[in-house]
Amino acid sequence: MRQSILLLCGLALSNRKHQASMVTAAVGISMCGEYLSDPGERTAVVHFLSILAREHAWPTLSVIEALENAWEQ
Repeated sequence: MRQSILLLCGLALSNRKHQASMVTAAVGISMCGEYLSDPGERTAVVHFLSILAREHAWPTLSVIEALENAWEQ
């Protein structure tokens, strides 16, 4: 799952202006992001979701909050 999330994010960021690729990666993050254990990777996916919200007006706050709650446990 970790590799899939990282791959999706890498593909989306390399084609950042294409909203569909960014949203696809965000769906992967929302489904499996709770399993990320590395603090750097966690920071990176939150940053990714922030980029999606800022550049494409896609609502990501609820996903970020859900991930942060899952990571606290």
